[in-house]
Amino acid sequence: ILGRWGLTKGFGRLAAALSGDPKRIKATQATVWYPSARVVPALLAALKDKDERVREGVSKALELAIDARATGPLLAAMKDQDAFVRARAAGGLGQTRDTRAVEPLIAAMKDEDKLVRMSAAWALGDLADPRAAASLTAALKDSSDAVRAAAARALKTAGGPRAAGPLAAALGDKDTSVRKCAAEALGLFGDARVCEPLAAALKREPDAKVRWAMTVALARLRSPHAIEPLAAAMKNADPYIRSEA
Repeated sequence: ILGRWGLTKGFGRLAAALSGDPKRIKATQATVWYPSARVVPALLAALKDKDERVREGVSKALELAIDARATGPLLAAMKDQDAFVRARAAGGLGQTRDTRAVEPLIAAMKDEDKLVRMSAAWALGDLADPRAAASLTAALKDSSDAVRAAAARALKTAGGPRAAGPLAAALGDKDTSVRKCAAEALGLFGDARVCEPLAAALKREPDAKVRWAMTVALARLRSPHAIEPLAAAMKNADPYIRSEA
């Protein structure tokens, strides 16, 4: 009830209940209805709970509770020994839209845990700050497929023209998600120079979803250099690819 009413005087009881047994699960559910940055420190602490149901509920509550006022607690949580806490904190920092988070997130791109690196890449994409371009570009060579895909996605907003070359190279990545995200990013840059690598990648691409993304990217470029590969795409057996071409 306290959570649904959102009464500020109920905050202390909810925060205390998060550490109480057996009230933790109900308290976590209540915080979902209590989207206040004041509850963030208690939620971050509850990410270490032994009960998976509590951790899942806390993750959902964090998504609703975060705003710019949560930056301080989230930055502190980035130094936590628990990788899951660091990862959730990184993701939360992206939601704050607070540029103070950019440098700590760039540092987190070198975290030993791939989940943290992936979350940091997503957050940097949400913040869309060009300071992250170099770190995200380097992450296109990360050992984790998920991190490389997150970096390619983030470069859509944080990369800028200098990221075009590394993203074009990522069109040959072994992971389909990385290739798809790279194609989507290149289509947003509006740089006609990427037509050639996109067209070449489209010819050899085995995955239908990635071919579709490459076709969309070529169409968005609106370049004369894209006419030939788009004309070829008009003969593709996939109706979705033909419609985009």
